[in-house]
Amino acid sequence: MPRPQAYVLDQGGEVWTYAPIRGGANPVVALHNSAGSVMVSSGTATLDSVNTTLNGALSSGATTVTLTSDTGVVSGRQYRIGAADPTTAQAPWEMVHVLSSASNVATLSRPLRYDHATGVAFAGTRLSRTIASGSATTLFANGYALWSWDSMSEPIAAPFRTYVECVRTEIIPLCTLEDVAAWEARVHQWMPSQADPNELIERAFESVVLRLEPTTRVNTMWDSHAFVRPTALRVLLDLSIQNMAEEEIVARWRAMYEESIADLARVPTDVDEDGMVEANESATFQGRVERG
Repeated sequence: MPRPQAYVLDQGGEVWTYAPIRGGANPVVALHNSAGSVMVSSGTATLDSVNTTLNGALSSGATTVTLTSDTGVVSGRQYRIGAADPTTAQAPWEMVHVLSSASNVATLSRPLRYDHATGVAFAGTRLSRTIASGSATTLFANGYALWSWDSMSEPIAAPFRTYVECVRTEIIPLCTLEDVAAWEARVHQWMPSQADPNELIERAFESVVLRLEPTTRVNTMWDSHAFVRPTALRVLLDLSIQNMAEEEIVARWRAMYEESIADLARVPTDVDEDGMVEANESATFQGRVERG
C-alpha cells in the first residue's frame, strides 16, 4: 500500500494523485476518515493543463520525447502517452516521468516500453486540491480522498480513492540521501544529474511497503527508523539497475535489500494489542508507521 499523503492540522496542504486517464469535465475530490465520515466536503480539483501531442513517432527504448508544445510541462511530474480514453483505441499507452523539458523536447527518467505514432496524445492526468487551514480542523488516520469527474467511464466507472491523513505536525522524511550515502559514498556520482533524490527515495520507500505485502493495519507503534535501511538499500538497488552496473554489484545490493526486508518482517508486533508480544506474533509484517 502506498504511503498516505498528509496535510497538517490547522495549516492544511495539498492532496494530489495521478489518474490513469485524463478524465472528463469538473473534477472534484472529498476527504473522508476511515469510517467514511466527510472530513473535507467535495470541492473542485485542478487538472494538469498539459494536453498536447507527439511531434514525431517514437520507438520503445527512447528516452526523449518531442512534443508539439511543452508549455506547462513540469520537471518531476508524470504524463500519459496514448489515447485519451483507452476504451476507444487499442494503441498502447504508458505513464512517463519527465526529468526535464526544453524547446519542446522532454527527457524521461526511463526508456519507453512501447512504440508510439506521431500525433498521439501526451497529457497530464495529475489532479490536485489545496486544503485551506480553515478546513484542516480534525485529525484522522487511514482516511481517503474520493476523486471523480463528469462522464466517468470504464475502466474507471466509479470514483477512485487515494489514501490521505490529517496529522498534527509535518511528517519528516523516513530516509535521506545522507542515509543512502552511509551505505555507498559514491551515490552522488551514480545519481542522474537531473534526478530528484527525494522522489527516488519516495519510490524506494513505496517499494519497501509493497514488498512487505501487509495484510492487516493494526494500531501498532512502529519505529520509523526501521525503514531507513531497506529504503536506502532499495535506492542503491534501483540506481545500480538504472546505471546498468555489473551483475555482481546488482546482485550484492539485491541480496542486502532482501535481507533487510526479511529483518523488518520479523520485527515483533503486538497483533492482538494485549500489551504483550507472543511468539507467534513476530512472524509477519502486521503494522504501519504511526503518524502525527
